[in-house]
Amino acid sequence: MVKHYNCIVCSKRTKPKERRSINPAVKRLLQNKWFITNISQNDIICNGCMHKYYNAEKSRLLKVTRTTQDDCDQDFIPPKVARTSKQLSSPPSVCLNIPGASNSHARCVVCKKPGPKFLVVSSDAHFQAFIDGNVLIPAGARCCSSHFQENGFLKTECFDIMSKSENSSSNRTSIVKLLTHERDMPKTQNKIDF
Repeated sequence: MVKHYNCIVCSKRTKPKERRSINPAVKRLLQNKWFITNISQNDIICNGCMHKYYNAEKSRLLKVTRTTQDDCDQDFIPPKVARTSKQLSSPPSVCLNIPGASNSHARCVVCKKPGPKFLVVSSDAHFQAFIDGNVLIPAGARCCSSHFQENGFLKTECFDIMSKSENSSSNRTSIVKLLTHERDMPKTQNKIDF
């Protein structure tokens, strides 16, 4: 007859790789927090319940260290945590009646040629393409170096050969960037030349 090993917490039948023995610390937690009192030497706990124990133990230790730190120094101000440089962006959910270029990481946004050596179109070049060519180029689009001018903007003939779709979908982040760039433009120049 085959013996089944069930977890003492969730009563799940465990496989041999998922079985964990109950050490005294886990036994204390089972008795105090989960109110399991009839624990014998042969009882086991499954891997999932063991992770719950470790998470509960970690949070308990964090609470203990925070309270001891608070008691030690009342004037201590913890340093601010620096944000990561990676900016979050929303998914492309806004459909606009503005022509848009296709976005491909493997092909040029202007001529659609495949190639390994592309340059990412900068945010200033995105804005210039919107003003001069009435085209929304998606963020992260890449382009051949021959399509750029020396100042980093796209050449004007690129807008004629670029394949465009009737509508473009954009996200909230890129629309806000475009509008703030457009709003800041008169501050640096006296007028916007369309």
